[in-house]
This record gives sequence, C-alpha cells and structure tokens, in this order.
Amino acid sequence: MTADHTPPPPRAGTTLVLDLGSGPQGEPRLDVLGPLDDHQLEAALDEVALHQPEAFTRPHRIDHHDDTHHTLRLAPGTAGATFPWSILADLLTRPPGARARARRAVQPTAHQRELLADAESHPGRHIERLTWTWHGHLEPDRFRSAWQAVVDKELATRAAFSNGPQPTLLLHDHVNADVRWLPAGTADWADLIEDDIQRGMDPHLPPALRVTALGGPDHPGTTTPTHILLTYHHALLDDWSAHLLVRDFHRAYLAGGTLPGGERRPDLQDHLSWLHRQDTTPPRDLWSRPTPRTPCVSPVPLSTAEGPATGHSQIRISTDHTEKLFVWAARWGTTESCVLQAVWAVLLYRASGAQGPARVRFAVTASGRGIPLEGIERLPAALRTTLPLHVEVDPRSTVATLLTEIRDRTLDMTAHEWVSPGQIHAWSPPAATTPLEGSLLAFENTTHPPDTGLTTALHAEGIHVSRPEPLGAHTAYPLTLTARHDEEKRLVLTASHTPTPHTDASQALNHSTHLLTELPYHAADTTTIADLLHHLPTPTQATTRT
Repeated sequence: MTADHTPPPPRAGTTLVLDLGSGPQGEPRLDVLGPLDDHQLEAALDEVALHQPEAFTRPHRIDHHDDTHHTLRLAPGTAGATFPWSILADLLTRPPGARARARRAVQPTAHQRELLADAESHPGRHIERLTWTWHGHLEPDRFRSAWQAVVDKELATRAAFSNGPQPTLLLHDHVNADVRWLPAGTADWADLIEDDIQRGMDPHLPPALRVTALGGPDHPGTTTPTHILLTYHHALLDDWSAHLLVRDFHRAYLAGGTLPGGERRPDLQDHLSWLHRQDTTPPRDLWSRPTPRTPCVSPVPLSTAEGPATGHSQIRISTDHTEKLFVWAARWGTTESCVLQAVWAVLLYRASGAQGPARVRFAVTASGRGIPLEGIERLPAALRTTLPLHVEVDPRSTVATLLTEIRDRTLDMTAHEWVSPGQIHAWSPPAATTPLEGSLLAFENTTHPPDTGLTTALHAEGIHVSRPEPLGAHTAYPLTLTARHDEEKRLVLTASHTPTPHTDASQALNHSTHLLTELPYHAADTTTIADLLHHLPTPTQATTRT
C-alpha cells in the first residue's frame, strides 16, 4: 500500500477505487468494480479483524449497485486512513481459489513471539531452506497436487501471524500451496536460490512453506534430475517438521497427489493447549539458581583481528572417523552431541585466555519434542528451541569429567525444553545473563529412521530422491555451529557468523573438526583438558574476559 493509501493493483477481473473522505460527510468509501459476493466479503472482513483488531471497524453500509459495482462505506468520522485497506484490497482481489479464511486466532508460544520479533528487527533471519534432488520422471500437476494435499492435512502449514504489537497466530481452513515448477534450462539453480534468499519469507502470509522445483523435460525416461527447494520460517516450522512434510509429500505423490484421512491429530492447537497448561515453577527454579563464583569468560569465540563481514564454512568428517567418534562417545556413556558440546566448551575456554578454572557459556538447541504429548514426534510445528548451557572448564580436570558434567546438565535442561530463551533469561540471575550467549551449537537430530517402504515404492516408479540438506538459516547468534549426518552417515559440520569483527567461522570449524577426529585416538581415562589443549594450534587472538 502506498503512502496515499491507494490499494495495490488488483488482479484481473476486479478494480478497487479508494476515497478516504472527500464526500459531503467525509466518510471513507471503497468502490469495488467487479464481482463481490457476501461470503467473500465476510471472509475478507474476518481476516482483517484478526490481522489488525486495533484498527478494525466494519463498514457502516454496503451498497450493491449492480453485479459489477459495490460500495463499502465507513461511518462518518471513522479514521479511514488508519484502516488496513491494503489487507482488505488484497483479500478482495485474490482469485476465489486462493482465498484463505481464518478459522480462529490463538496465542503463539513465547518462543514464536521471540523469533518473530527478532525476524522483524533483522529481516532475513530464521529462514531455512532444504534442497534435494529428484531423479526420475516428475509430473508437474501431480507434484503440485501432492503439496496441496500436505497443506490441506497439516494445520501448521496454514498458520500465519497477525500484524500489530501483540501478534496472534491465525489458523486458516484452506490455503493454496505456494508451488512453482520451472522446466530445466529456464533458470540457473544457484541464481534461483539467490533469488529465493532475496525474496525472504513473510510469516504473516500463509502458507508457512514455499516450494520451488527446477525440473527436467516433462516426459517419461528423462535423465535430467529435478532440484527442489523448500523454504520455511522457523517461527512457524522447525527443521524436524520440514523433514516430516517432505515425507508426506512423497507419500502424496505416490498416491496420485492425495493423502488419506483428514487433518493430523495431535495438531498445532493440541500442542498449544498442552503448553499453556504447564507449570513454570520447576524450570524457573532450575534457571534461577545462584551461579558459581568461578569467573565466567566471554562467550564470543575464536576471534580474529581482521576477517570477512560474514562467513559460512562446511566440513564433512569421513565415515570412518564418524563411526569411531560414535563408538568412543558410547564408551563414556554419552553421545556425539555431548562430545561436540565438550569440544565447543574447550574451544571457548582456550579462546578466552583463561589460566585457571572458568565457566563458559553458549546456547544449544533442543527439539522441544521430549514432552508427554502423544504423537508429538509426528507433529509439524515450531517446537525447536535454544537453551543456555553453562559449564565449568578446569585444565586439571579430565575429559571424562567434563563429558559427565555436560551430559547431566543437558538432561536437567531437556526436562524443560518447552520453555523459551526469553523466559529463561528473565528467570536467570544477572550474573548468568550478562553477557548473553554469543554462540549457538545445534546438533540436528532430523535424521528419522529410513522409511524402507516409501523408498521401495518410489523406486518402483523409477524415482530416487536424495536426503534433503539444509542451506543454513541466519540466527540471532554471532556464531553458529551446526552438526548433522548426511546420506552417507558422515558427520557434517557447518559454521557461520554474522557481520562482526570478533568471530571467524572457518577457524571455529577447523578446530572443532580437529578435536572431534583426535579424541577417539588420544583421549583416555586420565586425559586432562590441558592435554587436550596441547593438540590445538595457538589461537589467532584471545577474546576478553568479563
């Protein structure tokens, strides 16, 4: 909508003319030149009311002059300039099949509000993209129908946020899937991804995901693969959910573009109902405990005096080294995730320049699915959260002791992984929140057990699909290290940093990889943190202490 409140250009078949009050009584009016039925108008007005309740007032009178001319008038004295005309115009000019009628407005989770607020302050953050390759014949119409079936079945894909200072979550009965299919040769894949990045993702507009496919010729026997890009916003869907939706899409495609049964239960509303019933006293007690007197080092890791404004690096650890790390972690009664956290704690400690025992601080991700809600592991929603991890690093202590401390601390936290980072920050004592965590460690546990039946069914149609891989979302943290397993069961580490002179993604990645591959060969019962530090090169520059 422009500054003079002229509605956006209407779609074919309908023209809108807005007058903000030049009439004798100064009442705003909107002339609709085109077809307009009462159901369409009521659906649009309901949507406007949900998006901006503070600016909403229903038209005082509606005049139907004929089938192609209708006038909506606001009452005299109404602040027509503040009425959300752009939203109403968009809804009235949208093709009938594309209208999205809101079922109801519900309160989002605290974490969703926090992600949305950060995304609005920093456009481009919290948008993730999955890519995978489809080998074999692909039917574009069947492809689109399959994604529409997914959107029809999963309520979370039809959710969007209202506008305003206190946004609610709008749940829609029907939303058209946002699917674009391009024949091979019509675009460059790298350029297509860059265009998608520049486009961003608006969490205020359903659906909650966008699909782009760059495919081969539309005939059987083609050998040109189709590249698929799935874009979504973490305030509405997490990575676990995206993998679930990809599987649903493949099932729908095999079924001719349909999914059996109705909407999934539990759904998004079931999770929200469960969440709003929880007692926050136990997690409040956990995070409000007094912090130890051990000095806390700066959380900003691995600094360099000069460096690029942004960085993104990736390393794949060989299958052999990955298997050795898994076996070594199991020997200590822990997991690869806890080993990575221990390595990260040691790197932060070394970067701080501390000489004696010191606490380090960083954030870790939690799936948000370790809650007693039946079917939660199959629910698409924005459940993943981040939790602050504080751990003491003592050079005289053993690696085994550090692993045990991290494992126990992680277990304590994951019992309350349904709380938000903002809530934890509010509950924590000042010494535990100043400064805030400067790095995020994410071990993506989105590798669901292989669905051999689905794979076999796809192969029966001559189709092979690769495992979806994330491109990496920008987060609110200066440095993010993400770990996951690829299709060949290799451990993949991806490090990225935001514009700041205090971080170096490639150095963080190289040092993490070095320790992860060395630990299974050199760490024994008596190996100390000091011994581990000797295996690292001298840091380029140490961070300051606080």
